[in-house]
Amino acid sequence: MSDQKSLDAIRKMKLENDTSAGNLVDLLPIEVQTRDFDLSFLDTLSEARPRLLVQADQLEEFKALNANIPQETRDLDNETTKRLRGKLTRQERAKINSEWLANANNSAEIVAARSTDSTFVLNHLDSILATIPQLPAVQERATPNYSIGAFGLSLGGAIATELGKSDQRVKAVVNLDGGLYGPNVRQAITAPYLMFYSSFNQGSNDLLLSDAPNLHEYTLPHSLHTDIHDMVLLMPLLRWLKVTRSVTPSLSIKLRNEQVREFFDGYM
Repeated sequence: MSDQKSLDAIRKMKLENDTSAGNLVDLLPIEVQTRDFDLSFLDTLSEARPRLLVQADQLEEFKALNANIPQETRDLDNETTKRLRGKLTRQERAKINSEWLANANNSAEIVAARSTDSTFVLNHLDSILATIPQLPAVQERATPNYSIGAFGLSLGGAIATELGKSDQRVKAVVNLDGGLYGPNVRQAITAPYLMFYSSFNQGSNDLLLSDAPNLHEYTLPHSLHTDIHDMVLLMPLLRWLKVTRSVTPSLSIKLRNEQVREFFDGYM
């Protein structure tokens, strides 16, 4: 295969996986070891909430929601996206981003649904944990009360934020470079909150987090959004596509993990 064909193949692979990074495992030579786990509890959960156990194709989900959006609205959204990709001051980026996110109704719908799914998991945590081999029974643990922290990358960061607003069991939240989509985007989050930015997106959520009483911030130096994802360790060729910056993959993941661990250790 020629260099150009190889590059085209990588671009196609990245495009297909941009909205569902979990698919990357299908492209890697990973040997999956079989384990004798009792997963019968999944049958009950899937009947109660099928969405929980079936990972939707996020791209198709967005396509379905966007089907009825007028072309004029789509053009305006595309123009806003282009502006956010340009060179802006922190204040300009925060203003444009807050206006854009406040009107992102389709993404807000997805975030609300997945936050509800997460609450469902928390409601059934004991029964789920009871199925894990070699894990002490609930009554044998030192404390019956769990210390719950929520974190996520990109859209996952928005879901973690929404969960932190709606479920008081969540004691701390980490948002890894995610926009604040959600039905309660203007509602202040009261739980301790770490906003972990890529340097490109630094300050994007300033206006939407201005009322957070316990806000922490960290910016990964010399980074784009993709640099925060584990896939930078698995796919070094991403730099050829100019979707990463000069921070090395090993350093970016090391700094990310250290910041998240230190934050959660301080509040949980």
